[in-house]
This record gives sequence, C-alpha cells and structure tokens, in this order.
Amino acid sequence: MPGIRIDFPRVPACSRLTGKTTSTDTLSLRTPNNRPRSSAGNLTGSEAREDRCGRSVREPAAISAPRLSWTQAESSVAAKREERNAADGRHALLGAGWAGRDRKASLLAVLICSCLLVQGCAAAGRSSWVKRQATNGLYPTIADFVEVALRCDDPAILKTTMESYLLLLETLSRKSPKNRDLLVLASTLYAYYSFGFVVDEDLERARKLYWKGIALGKQALALNPSVKHALDRGEPFYKALEGLDPAEDVPAAYCTAMNQGMLLICSLDVMEAFAEANAYKALCDWIVRHEESYFHGATHTLLGVYYAIMPAVSGGGAEKAKKEFERAIALDNRLLLHYWGYARYYPTLVDDEGMYDELIRHILEADPATDPSLTALNTIAKKKARLLDRNRGLFF
Repeated sequence: MPGIRIDFPRVPACSRLTGKTTSTDTLSLRTPNNRPRSSAGNLTGSEAREDRCGRSVREPAAISAPRLSWTQAESSVAAKREERNAADGRHALLGAGWAGRDRKASLLAVLICSCLLVQGCAAAGRSSWVKRQATNGLYPTIADFVEVALRCDDPAILKTTMESYLLLLETLSRKSPKNRDLLVLASTLYAYYSFGFVVDEDLERARKLYWKGIALGKQALALNPSVKHALDRGEPFYKALEGLDPAEDVPAAYCTAMNQGMLLICSLDVMEAFAEANAYKALCDWIVRHEESYFHGATHTLLGVYYAIMPAVSGGGAEKAKKEFERAIALDNRLLLHYWGYARYYPTLVDDEGMYDELIRHILEADPATDPSLTALNTIAKKKARLLDRNRGLFF
C-alpha cells in the first residue's frame, strides 16, 4: 500500500513577513489513492465534498482569533505597565526596609557581588584583560562607598566597613596590579584601620597591616618608570624617589609615608622597621616641597612625629617637632589628628602636662563633623584622645 507523500513548497519571504498566503503557500498532501488534500486536511478538486469511501464530508469553518483595535492594545499595554511598576515599587520599599534594618548585610551583599563579578568575568574570559576591565570598572563605585564611609561617626560601623573594604581592595589590587588608584586606596585604608582599631589592642597584627600598606604604596610608586628603573638598578628606595612626578605620585607617596610613620612609632626596637626611616623622611620632604597642603597638611604631622621620636643625632628634636605640628594646624585646624599627634608627641617630650591636657580637651570638645569628609578620622582622633587621657600616668 503506497504511503502518504508530503510536499513542502518553498514559502515566499513576503508571505512569512506578512502572514498572508498565496497559492504556493498551500501544503500539498496526497492520499494513498493519490487524491490531493488541502493543508487543512479537506479533500480538494472535483471530489472535494467526498472522502475516499464516497461519503459526504463538510469542511469545517475557519477559526480566527479575535483582533484588538489599536486603542484597545495600547490600553492593555498601559495597564500591564502600571501593574509592573506598582510591583517594582513594593519591592523597592521592601529592599529599603531591609537595608535600614541591617546595614552589615547590605555591605556584605555589595562585597559578595563585587567579588563574584570579578571572578565571573575571569572565569568567562580567562584573560588578564577581562580581569582588569572588571576591576577597573568597580573602582569608582568602591571609591564612592569609601567616601561615604569616611563621613560615618559610628566607630563600630566604621570598623566593620573598613574590614570589608580591605578584603575587597586587596582582592582587586591583585587582579589589577597596575591600577594606581586601587593601590593607593588600599594602602590608605590599611593605615587608617590599623591606627584606629588595631594598634592599641594587637601590636603585632598592626605591624603586619602597616607592612601591607607600605608594600601597596611602594607598588604604586614603582609604576613610575623612573622609580622602577632606579630600583631595578639596585638603588635604595629613598634614592629612587628622586624621579617621582608631582603630577602623579603625591597620593602614593603620602599613603606610603603614612604607613611607614605609623610602623616606626610602634616598632622603634625593630631594625627592619627602623630601616624605613630614611624613605619615610624622604617621602615627607618631597611631598612638602611639591604639595604642602595635600590632605589637609597631614604630611607636616607625619614630620612632627618623625622629629619627636628620632634622636638628635639622627636629626630629631622637640623644637623641630613643634614647628611641624603647628604648621599642620595652621594649614587646616579641622583635622583633629593634628592635635592628637601634637598632644601625644610634644608635651610628653618636654614634660608639659598642662599643654597635654589642653590639647586633649580641645579634641574632646571639638565637633567631629566640622568638615563632613573628616568625620570618621575625627571620630578616631576623639577615641584616641580619650585613651591618652586615661593613660596620662604613662607619660608624666
């Protein structure tokens, strides 16, 4: 018994686009008796009303879907859009409520998403270029978050925020080791976090964190070709700094010197840390020479600490320290860390308890948010000043 043969004629492009059929659009089917059928399955030709047994067959009426007018379609789309927007609004309110109840969870979510983005891009491309592009794209967002964090007046939230960002920035700096901005930001946060929350509780851990900050800062400085070539020739780091560019290298020089100075303060008995003193002094002198007021004149406070802790034979001295602290305060008296450095290192050197009390009182009574961008650092200064007040017996 012959089988059914199915012919699929080519459908013209215009028919596919318009949905209209032509005589060539019909699908030709043939029965075992070789009588053609239409694509609807109805018999066609002279015997169109009979099946192969001669029985009469009624063709079913075509079924067509109801059509909406243009106005009705627009109304339907608008209604669906309003319904979707309302749902999105409810979700946004729920999200805002969650963020308000649990800031740490929100911060953790940002951290996880950022890390997943970098890892996902790396897995997708397995290319250093892909990794760098993902990392570089994240930097503006991270910088904005850090800027907001530095306006925080809650030490507990500030500590948690810094810990989270240190982990994220260290990860990103490894993915993009030539991103100067990332390296500087990571180095700076290591100094802030160690000084504000670690050094008074765990000296050894603070030293390790300062070393990390120094390494990141030097890595940023070595992106300058002149510095890199000098280091490759085996020159000491403090001599390699002669090739620094004032237009590019001031932030990297400052964050490196800040970590070096804080390390030196808590490691005078550690030869390896003491060896950083020359580079520390050279960086501070270079910054003051090219951009004295950088970061509210804080380089002068770093120099004041240097002169206070170094012996006279190495260039230190109380009067030199006092001059630097007063210059820092003259440049910007809103940064309370100037006063903290002055209180901690000058009155204790010259045995002036009255001055010590006056400086501490000024810090404790000052408004930390005089400059909103300094709120976090001023909050740390107040915390450190209270500690000085309790421990006065160690100095007098």
